[in-house]
Amino acid sequence: MAAILSYGTVYFMSWLITKYQGANWITLLAYPVYFLGALYPAFLVASRTDYAHLMVGLKSAFYGWLFSGVSLWVLTGTTSFIFLVLLLVCFLLGGFTGSYIALKRQIYREALEEYEESTNTNET
Repeated sequence: MAAILSYGTVYFMSWLITKYQGANWITLLAYPVYFLGALYPAFLVASRTDYAHLMVGLKSAFYGWLFSGVSLWVLTGTTSFIFLVLLLVCFLLGGFTGSYIALKRQIYREALEEYEESTNTNET
């Protein structure tokens, strides 16, 4: 599911780039969108794990890139190697960031639970 969600952002930006071919700002906007398109699914998947957040986020990003890259290559036939490498970099950065955010959230939640347990124990 994470790969399909990532592919949706890539397909949408690919559609925008082909629709507005003269606008360079859309091409520049595409890479932050690819980053966010990998960040959100990696965050969602890594949030469901108890350990190995980084590996889960990076695997999610890689599989999303693989699905998106192969799909674009097969459907368009004009996808360049440079684009695929830049897409991989954006996806890996997004996967790393999403897994980092999920790990920080889990650590914060566990620390909050420990604090609440220690305050409840001290009150009784």
